[in-house]
Amino acid sequence: ECFMAARRAGVQDEILASLGASYPGFDWPRQVPYNVSRMLQHGVRRAAEMREVALTLRELGLDPAVTEGVVAQQERLGRLGLWLEPEEGLAILGAVDAALAAEEARTGLATGET
Repeated sequence: ECFMAARRAGVQDEILASLGASYPGFDWPRQVPYNVSRMLQHGVRRAAEMREVALTLRELGLDPAVTEGVVAQQERLGRLGLWLEPEEGLAILGAVDAALAAEEARTGLATGET
């Protein structure tokens, strides 16, 4: 979400520079596409796993608010039907953004609404 928002706001380079300064040696331009590609490929399964985590948290009397957000994001990206490789670099964000916009137009809902 951070990098999708940064891309839409036109501040992706600034965010990369800021994170690079905060975490020197961490290769954000390589890691972001890797993480996004894995959400696209494994998101539906991960969402199912995280639903089980949410149930466990509820059984323990805890509010699974963050876990439910993870479920929604993993499911949303996993259901896009995209198979993109991290070697595509940060351009992967453009493809995901376009797919999310198409889904929003198709369903008439803003991404993330149910």
